[in-house]
Amino acid sequence: MKKRIIAAILTTVFAISMLSGCGSLTTGADETNAETAESTATSTSETTSSSASATTSSGASAASGETADTVTIGLAQDVESFNPWLMAQDARQQVYYNKIYEPLENITFDGERQLVLAKSVKQESGGIYDIELWNNIVDTNGNNITADDVIFSFDQCNEVGQLAWATRYLDHFEKTGDYTLKMYTKDESSVGLDMLLKTVFIVSQKSYEASKDQFATTPVGTGPYTLRSYVPGSTIELIAKDSYWQTDDSSRSQASQVGNIKTIDYKVITDPSQLALALQMGQVDCVAGSGVSPKDYGNFVDENRKALDGFTVKSYIGALIYHLEFNCGDKSVLQDQKLREAVSYAIDSQSIVTSMFGQDAMVCNTNSSPYYADYDSSLDSSRVYGYDPDKAKELLKDAGYGNGKLTLNLITQNTDTFTKCATLIQAYLQQVGINCKVNAYEDALFQTNRADTVGDKWDICLNSVMGLNSTGRLGVLDLNAYQTGKNGLYIDDETLQKKYMTANLAASYSKETVTDLLKYIDEKCYLYPIFYTKGYAITTSKIKDIALDRNDALIPGASTIVAK
Repeated sequence: MKKRIIAAILTTVFAISMLSGCGSLTTGADETNAETAESTATSTSETTSSSASATTSSGASAASGETADTVTIGLAQDVESFNPWLMAQDARQQVYYNKIYEPLENITFDGERQLVLAKSVKQESGGIYDIELWNNIVDTNGNNITADDVIFSFDQCNEVGQLAWATRYLDHFEKTGDYTLKMYTKDESSVGLDMLLKTVFIVSQKSYEASKDQFATTPVGTGPYTLRSYVPGSTIELIAKDSYWQTDDSSRSQASQVGNIKTIDYKVITDPSQLALALQMGQVDCVAGSGVSPKDYGNFVDENRKALDGFTVKSYIGALIYHLEFNCGDKSVLQDQKLREAVSYAIDSQSIVTSMFGQDAMVCNTNSSPYYADYDSSLDSSRVYGYDPDKAKELLKDAGYGNGKLTLNLITQNTDTFTKCATLIQAYLQQVGINCKVNAYEDALFQTNRADTVGDKWDICLNSVMGLNSTGRLGVLDLNAYQTGKNGLYIDDETLQKKYMTANLAASYSKETVTDLLKYIDEKCYLYPIFYTKGYAITTSKIKDIALDRNDALIPGASTIVAK
């Protein structure tokens, strides 16, 4: 029975692109935006392939054993401005995050917290934190960084207004000394603390106010590199400082490593095909972030995603998890848990992953993934509501619905990935007797409908969400995030809120409290996780060991880079 259903549904894969304008799949036409996401990651594997005459597996040059002092990186977009408090975009994350500018704290590729400008951060009580700065921090101009500069930087960040999603957690600062201050946050969450510490770059007020263009083209920061030249839309050159303030190697963050790399050259190549060609021809040593399109993978990796001769590949798990959010409020039939379970049992997530991504995505059996440091692999070993169409039909009948008598409204974003996934889900539900109307909206209208306060716009929301940790990506469950007395699923489950807050508060956040929350979510069938995608950092074999930061930016000084 299952095989026949899977075979019938997989035939829809070949027709999905034809369905966006017919049947029950509708799209909002008045808004403009596209699916955007910070494609941050955790490493899973790395492979290098190169000719013996060029390099060896140890990363040394076969001829001379020399390491390189320059690396060239391809960018798919320009930074446009070096102002430290602009909205994150890939080029800015690659070029000046932790290279020109530095925050109080950094979070590594593997989710580890590392203090940078802050020497210590201690929780005094509740949402109050005592912060001590290193007293020897200087910027490129030689200006010392003090508590006043921290307060100034946050004030300027708020004035620019593009990082409000992070600074909204801050109430105020209180200066307690030249290098000490208290930070008062608006909540006690671990996510809020990390957002504030890692997102806002700290600069010298004196240097900033002396800048002719507010650092737009003349950035001055505390990081290990400084800007030598910038040709808008073409090239960017960073050079290592002769001296960097953090002389204690044991206290130096991974992102601030320089190693032997004295020069970082960036080439802006906005055409994806030309960018891939530049990498293929060795004109750049790597492409920033996830800049290589999947359609070009064949030029760099084999069918098993192993590196072809002359290239190095590092695979990683993406931060985004695609899931279904169930409307559990009184305006939706899915307030009945039997029906939520019926929907969950009806869906074959493995077949969705296989048909849409092949080996470039993984089934997600719990509301977390290996990307997150608090991930519990035991929860991901099997799904609570595994694919069982017969069980789905039985639950549907128990809930009082015959074949074809239940119709659900599913909303999602109008992008290729979301609409393909929605169409497959629609087909699986049809197979067990549930009608599903799919409404795919451009981002702004999607967000409006998803956050509707009445709760009658949708039954199922197909969405993708990321966070700094597993709890951080589950804000839809938080009663405090909404002004209606109910959470984003339109319920006020006191047990859920208690478990959420326990797993969210900095004082009680742990792998154990997160696991307890995730188990409860599964027990109540509030969310249905589907998959998370994999990404690939692809470089020439000049780069042997690829070190990335949390934004998928290459850390040249922490990588092994050999002379050509």
